[in-house]
Amino acid sequence: MQTGQTGAGTGDLKTLAPAYNTLSSRLSPPDLPRIKKRSNACEACKKRKTKCQGTQPCEKCIQAESQCVFAEELDRRKKLALRQAEQELRTAYELLGQMVVASDNKDSAELDRLSTMIKGGFLRTQGPSSVEQKDLSDVSTSHSTTASSSAASLHDFATLNEDINRDERSRATGYIGRGSEIAWMQKLSEELNKLSFSSESPQPQQETIFEDDMTSLSYHLDHFSFPNLSPGDPQALPTRACSDQLISIYLARVDPSFPLLNRTLFLSQCQHAFTKSEPPRRKWLIILNLIYAIGAKYMQLSEKNWTDAIDDRTFLSRAIALNADSSLLGEHADLQQVQIWVLYSIYLLASAQVNRSWHMAGRAVRCAIALGLNLRGVGLNVDATSRESRTRLWWSLFVLEQLLSVMTGRTSCIEWRSFSIPAPIPFDEAQFHCPQAAEFISDPALRERTFVFTGNTPKFQIDARNQALQAVEPNRSLYFFYLADLAVISHAAVKAVYGLQSFGLPKCASDKITHFQQMLRDWLSSLQPCFQFCDSNGRLKMTTPCPERIALALAFYSSQIILNRPCLTRPDMKEGTRTRYPRSPFADATALICLQSAIDLTAILPDLPNMDWLCEMTPWWAVLHYIMQALIILLLQLAVGPVDVQRGTMTEEGQGSVGTAEEPGVILERAKKCLRWLHAIASRSPSSRRAFISCERLLHRIAAIHGFDLEGIPQTSTLADRTANGGLQHYYAPHGSAQHSESAYSDPLREAQWWGADFTYSEPDVEEQAIRPFSLDPTLLEFLENAME
Repeated sequence: MQTGQTGAGTGDLKTLAPAYNTLSSRLSPPDLPRIKKRSNACEACKKRKTKCQGTQPCEKCIQAESQCVFAEELDRRKKLALRQAEQELRTAYELLGQMVVASDNKDSAELDRLSTMIKGGFLRTQGPSSVEQKDLSDVSTSHSTTASSSAASLHDFATLNEDINRDERSRATGYIGRGSEIAWMQKLSEELNKLSFSSESPQPQQETIFEDDMTSLSYHLDHFSFPNLSPGDPQALPTRACSDQLISIYLARVDPSFPLLNRTLFLSQCQHAFTKSEPPRRKWLIILNLIYAIGAKYMQLSEKNWTDAIDDRTFLSRAIALNADSSLLGEHADLQQVQIWVLYSIYLLASAQVNRSWHMAGRAVRCAIALGLNLRGVGLNVDATSRESRTRLWWSLFVLEQLLSVMTGRTSCIEWRSFSIPAPIPFDEAQFHCPQAAEFISDPALRERTFVFTGNTPKFQIDARNQALQAVEPNRSLYFFYLADLAVISHAAVKAVYGLQSFGLPKCASDKITHFQQMLRDWLSSLQPCFQFCDSNGRLKMTTPCPERIALALAFYSSQIILNRPCLTRPDMKEGTRTRYPRSPFADATALICLQSAIDLTAILPDLPNMDWLCEMTPWWAVLHYIMQALIILLLQLAVGPVDVQRGTMTEEGQGSVGTAEEPGVILERAKKCLRWLHAIASRSPSSRRAFISCERLLHRIAAIHGFDLEGIPQTSTLADRTANGGLQHYYAPHGSAQHSESAYSDPLREAQWWGADFTYSEPDVEEQAIRPFSLDPTLLEFLENAME
């Protein structure tokens, strides 16, 4: 058989394989006619079900005197070439991802190895399977690292499975991304439905199947709005005693985590406002009223010295009335306007209005970027104290934006590589004139070399940074430095693991998780003894309670949970069996970190709920989010149960097995503890009430499947009435019902004219049409009357 030609006619032949017999090649005919054939048949031959020659026109069509038409289809050779190109592209993406990780880790040896592979034609000689299998035995041994029904698989992040615009309540909740604990609740609910059907118990009735959407599972209060209270005189001030109390609460409980004000300057301005006849400026009054509102919200939660005369809504209405004087469309933002948006976002966050808070934080980010607050100032005619105030304003906004992005599961509007502003200096304002602080303030280059963040910083520079931090006397600014550093790590980790660009290849995901795990360990090593809360392995080792230490611990374990969450999964069944795939050692170890972080987070809380402790020791505006993160992880583990691990050719019991520190009995007790805390907070927080009801229902469903004992869980009937929806009517102005009628999804093309944004109805459109005056044609009325008769 002829396989090739080396003679003069080579240009007319397409070589399909190398010629192994040169003699036969020389004896082959010099020229062969090139036949233009197709691998598919024409349309007429397909209908006749006859063999088609492939030429155009073909012999059958010539004989039948019919038109010979070939459909545009890829022939087999093109399909094979396309498949090979797709494989090479996937392999290229895999290698590119490994090179990015190696570059971030400053691993020159790994970069050299990958470069050699590429130069040696690796992409053309090996498919993606060989790339993934090389050095992947501990990452992707089975389907279990990517296939899971209980976890928010990284492959479905880029999809939207519900119409957010369908009604007022869904818009109030907004899109909830897969990194949010609310999305984890939905996945858990879906998993429990599957477990109910797959169990050996009788098949449940249809009404026992829960179809929970994000809106029904959200424990936030965005579906409520504040009533339009009359502010009276917007420039009115409370009594001096009330003002001092609310400002003291803000400075003690909120300002350390969000130092967006120049404390010394602000206190002097307050003194001037109450002692001088000159009225304060409008924007300063807005800031003051928002601080009052945040302080009043804290007093409402703590119930210390709380009276009806101190109403956060009153201060909020004054701030809104004062801010309404400026045109949001025409007035350019300044530093005070950025502070206003940040304070308003903090107030909304403390009020469980998370979607609104996210919107306000985004507005503040754009204003800050427009003012260049994200950039390092060089040669500016700005004093050192003011420059540092702007730096802290930016990092306060960054910490807030990162927290809200995690709570909503949405992409942050800040790219952590898009700013050059230095880290906040770890000295309080009162220390700026001390020799140690003055040296760094007067020498920006020295400051930027010394006080660097952990992310993408060489090891030797981190060691020098840690040594410098150990010499700083503990203070609020040092705490904020640690908090901002952790926020940058968490921001980069969430973007790398949950971002749309992270899809596709398990090796890249595992490398990223490992990379950020090391970053978190480096961050732990930088903590001063007074801020340390765990050992070198991240296990909780709490000493004397301290608000700053507890806040850092909660934020750290929250970061660990969300980083390692993708590996806490229930593997799929092997086809045709009732046996599940085992986890890889990497996935099992990572899932254990996630689970252990949830256990350690719950261990921070006292065994008996204590609201005084919670208000004084925790970041009270976010503590419910932290508890819910840990609780959902515990519930996921209870639902998933112990998962076997593949180690070579052997299968072993994995984390969560009986006899380990994470066995089901231990997890169940931790989950009960979280529910008791939610029940206690629910007496003062409507959002905690909603969280308790949802999680208690999920735990009851898990217990029904696995037979757990639920003794010790408070009953829903014992929740305080004042946080129920009926008891909130005096405080909030609720939106319309989340129920939507069938007409909300009717065909808009039936209308004479449609004025919507697209061809779907939303609730306001239906309401507008319902109240719109209209008249009927008299002829139509006469027809209807005759029909009725």
